[in-house]
Amino acid sequence: MAKMICRNCETISEPKIIPVGNVAIEIILWLFLLIPGIIYSIFVRSRPDKLLCPSCNQDAMIDPYSPVGQQILKKLYP
Repeated sequence: MAKMICRNCETISEPKIIPVGNVAIEIILWLFLLIPGIIYSIFVRSRPDKLLCPSCNQDAMIDPYSPVGQQILKKLYP
């Protein structure tokens, strides 16, 4: 994964990737109830993973090429 910028602490690094959803709940739904298992799997797979900052553990990582990322870069490296 490419380096990103944290909006909270302005750290430039690769984010920690935390998958969304709970494997245990998904397995239980698949074993006992087929339709809710399918719905939960689709719901979890359609959501993006959380990208956490390795310094402050906030879900605030953004692309450095975005407008906000460019503003942070200009502030850090005038």
